[in-house]
Amino acid sequence: MPYFETLIRFMISRSIHCMVLVKDNCCRAFRALLGPKDSNRARREAPQTIRALYGTDGRMNAVHGSDTVKEAEWEIKFFFPTVILEPYPSSQDAASYFKEHVQPLLLKGLTALAKAKPASEPNAAVVSL
Repeated sequence: MPYFETLIRFMISRSIHCMVLVKDNCCRAFRALLGPKDSNRARREAPQTIRALYGTDGRMNAVHGSDTVKEAEWEIKFFFPTVILEPYPSSQDAASYFKEHVQPLLLKGLTALAKAKPASEPNAAVVSL
């Protein structure tokens, strides 16, 4: 691209902050938060987005976000080479796992704790935690 050298100079002119964000449909959700790539267009069409608020022009748009999961995986490996990319559970799967496995275990453990710590003191079981 003809603007590549200028873009690289801009990108290395200041410190950068790299993050890995994980969520269902993360690329789409984060790109909505970023706004259009052209900051001027972002100011017109999505004035509360990051690029509308902090970008300076069509190319110096303040932030980068991966367009696809495949692109995100490559970029994560580039910036964080030791990160292990594993599938993560969806919100629904995590809630289901919590309800089926964690809640019963907590209930069993807290019930046993309450029985072991008689209620002579109002918060004896909680204090012992």
